[in-house]
Amino acid sequence: MAVGLRKLRVAMSDEVAPAVSIVIPLYNKTRDIRRALDSVLAQTFEDFEVIVVNDGSTDGSEKVVERYADRRVRLVNQANAGVSAARNRGIAEARADLIAFLDADDEWLPGHLAALNRLATKYPECGAYCTNHKTVGIDGRLRASSYTFPPDLSMDGVLRDYFKEVLTGYPINSTKVAIPRRVFAECGLFPEGEQDGEDLDMWCRIALKHPIAYSAEVGAIYHRDSANRAGERGYLSIRRRLVETLENALVTGGYRRSTDRADLVEYLNQSLIIRAARNIQSGDRRYGRELLSRASGTQRFRARYLRWKYLSFLPAPLLKSAMGIRQALTAGRPGTDEGRRTDAEYASPVGTRDQQGLFSEVPSTEARLISVVIPLYNKVRHVGRALDSVLAQTRQEFEVIVVNDGSTDGSADVVARYSDPRIRLVHQENAGVSAARNRGIAEARADLIAFLDADDEWLPEHLETIIRLRRNCPKCGAYATAFRIVTPRGEKTPPFTGVPAPPYEGIIPNYFRTVYGDHAVWTSAMAVPRETFNSCGLFPFGEQRREDLDMWCRIALQYPIAFSTRMSAVYHQEADNRVGIGPPELTEPRIVRTLQDALAAEKLPDGVTRTDLLEYMNIQLITRAIRVLMYGFPERARGLLAKASTTRAHRDVFRRWMLLASLPAPLIRLALGVRGVTAFLRGSAVGGRSRHD
Repeated sequence: MAVGLRKLRVAMSDEVAPAVSIVIPLYNKTRDIRRALDSVLAQTFEDFEVIVVNDGSTDGSEKVVERYADRRVRLVNQANAGVSAARNRGIAEARADLIAFLDADDEWLPGHLAALNRLATKYPECGAYCTNHKTVGIDGRLRASSYTFPPDLSMDGVLRDYFKEVLTGYPINSTKVAIPRRVFAECGLFPEGEQDGEDLDMWCRIALKHPIAYSAEVGAIYHRDSANRAGERGYLSIRRRLVETLENALVTGGYRRSTDRADLVEYLNQSLIIRAARNIQSGDRRYGRELLSRASGTQRFRARYLRWKYLSFLPAPLLKSAMGIRQALTAGRPGTDEGRRTDAEYASPVGTRDQQGLFSEVPSTEARLISVVIPLYNKVRHVGRALDSVLAQTRQEFEVIVVNDGSTDGSADVVARYSDPRIRLVHQENAGVSAARNRGIAEARADLIAFLDADDEWLPEHLETIIRLRRNCPKCGAYATAFRIVTPRGEKTPPFTGVPAPPYEGIIPNYFRTVYGDHAVWTSAMAVPRETFNSCGLFPFGEQRREDLDMWCRIALQYPIAFSTRMSAVYHQEADNRVGIGPPELTEPRIVRTLQDALAAEKLPDGVTRTDLLEYMNIQLITRAIRVLMYGFPERARGLLAKASTTRAHRDVFRRWMLLASLPAPLIRLALGVRGVTAFLRGSAVGGRSRHD
């Protein structure tokens, strides 16, 4: 039963309103409701009323309530509509200005209401008041809460940033909180239609607008040992509304000044990972991966993210084995206290010791100096050349992870014929080059991860050059070397722009100016420390092209990048089945959003100006527009070009392509004929070519 804000009312009769209204939603809790009511009637603070909202129970729970003769206890019956609707009905029936909540299978200690009333008196500006609690686990043992009260506060205090606290525990749950009526008028009611995590969305909306007062006094006992807990049913919609609320707050800036935006982002990431885990467990791995891709920038929950990304690509039997389904549904850590399975239970696969070893850190004695990641999809003619070039390195302290991304041409068989124990072949369903690289990162055991595409190759001193760069520039976020290009028309050495003339090994002065000519950073000549991925996220899923440029851009926004002009890699543009061949994506590349976010946050690396980022963004838009136009979408091309209209560094290129995109369709086709496009591109393509798109 939906209850609108218009139904909120202060009084129902001529009686004086109590100080506190207590709302207990009730659905099939015949074994537990008496314990809850008895704990309320035993409170030392007695100025209250109790509204028990029977939400269509079928086990006789309401009859237990009817046997109470205390006139402060009222039973309200409604058709089954869910716990949020029941709480909202209780709010509408309440007569007090302060409304406390208790679930029918939990209980309060005698001083709970007194503590809440004390908090409300001391901190009238707050939007919610709660006490500490203890938990009875599924094994029947009483444990302390997993949430630790901030040590710099006294017994009572105000949480400065709810979103920082919620990353380490749950300061609020629906059995120990009291909320002023005015807050519901401002923040709305509990979200109806939500099957799991509806209370978290309520607390989030309150915390976005109000401070929250907290007492370290233990006032409630949360029973995970009760039957029929809502959170144990495995709903796939877990935290759906919470994710929407957080995303909206981040877009609109609708949060308190004391809230750290980074904490909001990580809370969103945590919620996305939990949602993804539930869907992966249920078998919807594609949607699980989609949710995970939205959390790919997480730093705090990086290990959880990587574990679930790995699990999402396992075949169903292996996934079931790795998860240990029975344990995953019932296991809990000491001190966990949410009604739904906890973040740790969703974010950490549960299984045998050997199964957990799939995701744990490898002892340092087994670690290699460098992990080499090779994504593989239908490169039967080329992958042998790539592997041979790795095995020919002057530095041999490496492992090779070849991630077979669902090849259908026998590429994996080529790899399987190699007997070198340093080479590992990992199989997954086809998910794209980003997913394959990220799988390789998850599998890697070394602290430094180098990348090589299956149709490219290294010269013998490549890894030696990378190791030397890292030794000389240990604080860099990535290491790259020069390379030569092999095209169908022959070989060439690109004159890299934005780096000192050779011989040079050191930090690139301004990464965002290297694109003004031949881009100096290329995936098959790159190596990245693991800690960089922890800070910057992984390769973006769902991008068909320029996914690598977005990765390097995010790194360059946080770290310097080291470069050696020593040529040590070969880029084979003449190879079969290159990713850049084929129809374009018609929307702006993800790197544009990355740059826009950096500009909005005004987080510029040392030596980099806003103009540098803007021009780099313009280049990405123009390059995408050129490709879109060449494939016959002039309107889309004009839209992309319009977003780059402020460019100065590439004004001539912009004008040429905007003019061409504005011509009638027959003239565009004529201008982009085989002969015409060659002449046109000679003077107008960005940087002389578009290698990444």
